[in-house]
Amino acid sequence: MDRGQRVRWAVLGIAFTVTIVAIFYPIDEADVAHVAMQETPVIAVAITTSPVVALIPVSSGVSDVEGDPFAPRGWQVLPPVVSEKVVTAAAAVVAPPVPTAPPLPFQYMGSMNEEGRQTIYLGHGDQALVAHAGEVIAQTYKVIEINGREIQFEHLPTGQRQLLGLPPQE
Repeated sequence: MDRGQRVRWAVLGIAFTVTIVAIFYPIDEADVAHVAMQETPVIAVAITTSPVVALIPVSSGVSDVEGDPFAPRGWQVLPPVVSEKVVTAAAAVVAPPVPTAPPLPFQYMGSMNEEGRQTIYLGHGDQALVAHAGEVIAQTYKVIEINGREIQFEHLPTGQRQLLGLPPQE
């Protein structure tokens, strides 16, 4: 007999022994009912309109030995408790924060003045972009103005204006 078979037989033997002991081991049912009645679980239910937590005891089938186990039970939720603090807190509604534009994703790479029209070259990740004043780039930014010191962008989803500084020209 190999080691694996011995282990299987040992596990089966232990399980058989435990089963036989459980069958013939005397249990006093009054003690079981008494212990079950003492250990009634409690569930905390938080009501959204109140900071007060209601504790509701949950009845288990064993603890209703004295009462009628077939009596109808109610499933109604406790009415919410409204306090003055909650009413004043609800009245003072906080306005959501104003959305802000993310930092500019562009890097200045160079510029060229061609026939009086300023052309700028921008780096966006691993792409090189060519932009002129009034054009929309990367579908979210519009070039508003190009001057010698900075480029002014408008973030289209939020409408905020952002500046990209240019290096000094010689």
